[in-house]
Amino acid sequence: MQNRYFKGLHTIFFGLMVNLHDPVSITELSSSAQECWCSLRFQFPTIASSIGGSDQLPTVTYTTGTLQEIHQWAERTLLVHSPSHIDLDQLRVDESQRNVPSSDGDYSWMHLVPGELADDGAVSKFGLLFHTHHSLFDGSAVKIIMNFYLDQLAKSLSDSRSTSKSIQWGNELENLPPAVFNILNSHEVLPIPPDSTQEPSYDHEYYKCIGK
Repeated sequence: MQNRYFKGLHTIFFGLMVNLHDPVSITELSSSAQECWCSLRFQFPTIASSIGGSDQLPTVTYTTGTLQEIHQWAERTLLVHSPSHIDLDQLRVDESQRNVPSSDGDYSWMHLVPGELADDGAVSKFGLLFHTHHSLFDGSAVKIIMNFYLDQLAKSLSDSRSTSKSIQWGNELENLPPAVFNILNSHEVLPIPPDSTQEPSYDHEYYKCIGK
């Protein structure tokens, strides 16, 4: 975590290509992608979390917001690129130069990259690139998140139903992951408590597995 301000260091990317059986307009695709991005935040609030505290005692913080603040966050972090030839690998290289967090304090972004438009302006192929910080997610979590996002996006594009009408912001706090101290059994080795004066080291049983 102490190197989180270094460009490209400790960041994770996950990209994929989507081919649509029924092409959609760029407007519909962009609108659905943003709506599902907001829905994803409700289910996985960590994508809108930030890292604070100090290098010695970093903390992950999530703050809920008003509907307007949620939309402002989505405008910043759901990035719709101009329709063109899709090159997610080059996009990954370019985005790896970004400072994380951004000047707005964001740690996670979703890139929507539409392919070239048909003569009628429809999109039949697009790419998605999820970019986040490793302090918030590991590889398995990123796969889970992308699967959920794709499922929501497919539903939104297939029946045009809103995925966010039933969302009550503030209730997403219930979806925050529990702290390790709250889920380990009493006989399992616990990490050093944040308020302890003991220094973490690989001699400690809990941290031995991390250093392997």
